[in-house]
Amino acid sequence: MSRTRRQVRKPPSTSRQKRSDRLHRILVVSEGALTEPEYFELLNRHIQHTLPPHADKIQIKVDPKTKDGKARRKAKNNPMDVVDRCILLRDDDARKNNTKDIPKYAAVFAVVDVDQWDDVRRGSGNTSLLAKALSKAKDHGIHVLVSNPQFETWLVLHTECTPAGDQQGLDRQCRERSLLKGKNIHDDFPIDQYKRAAERAKEHHHVGVNQIGPKGSTGLFHLVDTISKWTCLDR
Repeated sequence: MSRTRRQVRKPPSTSRQKRSDRLHRILVVSEGALTEPEYFELLNRHIQHTLPPHADKIQIKVDPKTKDGKARRKAKNNPMDVVDRCILLRDDDARKNNTKDIPKYAAVFAVVDVDQWDDVRRGSGNTSLLAKALSKAKDHGIHVLVSNPQFETWLVLHTECTPAGDQQGLDRQCRERSLLKGKNIHDDFPIDQYKRAAERAKEHHHVGVNQIGPKGSTGLFHLVDTISKWTCLDR
């Protein structure tokens, strides 16, 4: 009687990455409590639905959160509060997930406006509150994305329109192009144009991370560049 050959089990492949190794977690903390979080939540959903099969996974955590078109907490008071919140959430997340198969945040972004925060009278000495926040962010590895004068600059870049350099002009552009309903992102917002918005932002003013650009500028394109790199969206 012939003896049955025992099947040799192959060792697990070392070339195959674990699922967690292909997950890039991003934390985005905004100064605003409604418009900005709604936009980033919409962007996150759009990315999940459009990722190609070979792409790395992206998970964007947005703070603060919204619910049923309403803010779940008050807005941050100023850019320094936003940077402090980034540090707190990042470090707390790292402690909680230290023993779990969950990767640390691959990038942490603070989204703030210039508004009145670049006025030295709101800071100390000859340094504005915004400048102090940018300095602290650099020391703690936080990427601050500044819009001048405000976040609506980024929203307008999703259209073919050049953003106005003042709040009234931006509000008018958002109304005329149905980008916002009050403080809420419009149901028909052209979120699929986010990569084109990043290209337009760079064409207008190539603002660095943790830098303040001129009127009509925004550094939000750095977030898009990061997402595109990790998800292979341009391949």
